[in-house]
Amino acid sequence: MIRILQISDIHWLAIPDAMDDYNLMRHEFLDDIECFCKNRNGHFDHLLICGDIAFSGEKEQYKKAQSYIEDICDKIKLNKSEVYVVPGNHDKQRNAGKPALRNLIQSGLACESANDKMFYDLMKGDIESFRNLFVPFKEYRDFSAGYDSVEMMMDKCIECKEVDADNDHAYWESIISDDFYGYQVHLYGFNTSLGCDQNDWDDWESKRNGHKMFLPKFAYNNLHKKKGKHIYISMMHHPTKYLANGSKIEGDLDRFFQLQFYGHVHVSDASQNADKSTVRVFSGAMQPPGALGKNDCKYCPVFNIVELSINKKLDGKEFLHIKLRVNRWNDVRNKFEDDNGSSKEFDVEINNNLSRWENTSIPLQPKLPEGITIREIRVKFVSRPDNKRIINSVYHDFFDETQTSHTNNVNFLKKINEDNKWIELWNKMQ
Repeated sequence: MIRILQISDIHWLAIPDAMDDYNLMRHEFLDDIECFCKNRNGHFDHLLICGDIAFSGEKEQYKKAQSYIEDICDKIKLNKSEVYVVPGNHDKQRNAGKPALRNLIQSGLACESANDKMFYDLMKGDIESFRNLFVPFKEYRDFSAGYDSVEMMMDKCIECKEVDADNDHAYWESIISDDFYGYQVHLYGFNTSLGCDQNDWDDWESKRNGHKMFLPKFAYNNLHKKKGKHIYISMMHHPTKYLANGSKIEGDLDRFFQLQFYGHVHVSDASQNADKSTVRVFSGAMQPPGALGKNDCKYCPVFNIVELSINKKLDGKEFLHIKLRVNRWNDVRNKFEDDNGSSKEFDVEINNNLSRWENTSIPLQPKLPEGITIREIRVKFVSRPDNKRIINSVYHDFFDETQTSHTNNVNFLKKINEDNKWIELWNKMQ
């Protein structure tokens, strides 16, 4: 199986542990997941963090978060390369750049009838205002780069480089398994917090007080399924009901992704859409503000364990089986416990996107050294200070001085994959 640890809404503050009300809970969480691995004779394959990692997007907050993520990985024996992150509305410095101008633009981006046109017009006609939308994510970008979870458009805007509307997508993608029962498993990450400001719409039940969030078409409107056996998973912070044009975006995501991970709502839940083609998993918050010591509070620290496997029916159809185990903090016992009411299981039928003319199999992967994965090579490569030297040693003069380091890394790794040169790259890095 594939076992995923999902957390969200950590809201890290850069304060001493002794001053932090969640200090005990965090230590119990580390002990709990370590005990799970030891006593269940299992392990986690991936850690997904669905936004609001920091409280206000400050550098020191990300340092604290990064240290804690390292503690998590140490407890469950997980390689750093298997950590994936997306930003939330707390992962931005809202006073960075020109906040007054940005707030006006963000109100316009919440207008469902014209927001994508406005976004594109800014990109082509007012690049400085367009880049200003991404400025608050500078510290988040630096933090997420260590986990190879940076979208090209954000990186180019922060580094003041020219944006290519046809190639600089507003998402990142990673292959998290090359052979899962014969399937290749793809994970996509999206930024739903681009339009967040002090007027965020955060009351979906009464539908008032503020404007909705914005996810540009550059994130979801150009996704195409590959031929052959593939499974697609998404992660983002805001559920689609918080987004402008949310119903349309939901339909587009449901057609592409069999499994979707969300944060933001602070309450763990899961549901399946009407035609049973996708499952949505909503993570509770790891550190919901003001939750501890309030027995009547509906929010409490939560983490999810999600196990994926393949079920094959008698008629030959294959289903992605999704088992969600919700773990809820008991504020009286100061322990995590099973939340049986929120834990659920689902089956999603997998339709192979095969050509009507031929069967397409997953390309053969290179034989890597024992214990080394392509994902690990990627993360170790992007974290190195001598990328330019390595790039030009594999492909002469491939490094483009006019582009950001991240753009060069992405283009280089794409060509490495096309040419199947992962072993050569690994050897160059030794």
